[in-house]
Amino acid sequence: MEVICRQLHEAVGLPVPASLLGPRTTARARREGGLPWKDLARPIRRLSVADTAQIIVAALRKRRALVFIESLE
Repeated sequence: MEVICRQLHEAVGLPVPASLLGPRTTARARREGGLPWKDLARPIRRLSVADTAQIIVAALRKRRALVFIESLE
């Protein structure tokens, strides 16, 4: 899921909730209008699959995109 998030971040931006980021990171995101992936990778890795999927869906809302998710069970 992290790879999909990184690719979406690079292509269209990733709407990560401010509650997942520290106060300094949130302030910098507001000041600069966004964050590089290195600042988002750690909070994304800590999320559950369901929460990560919600962020992916929010990034793709109102955009036409095809996403393939492989499952290893």
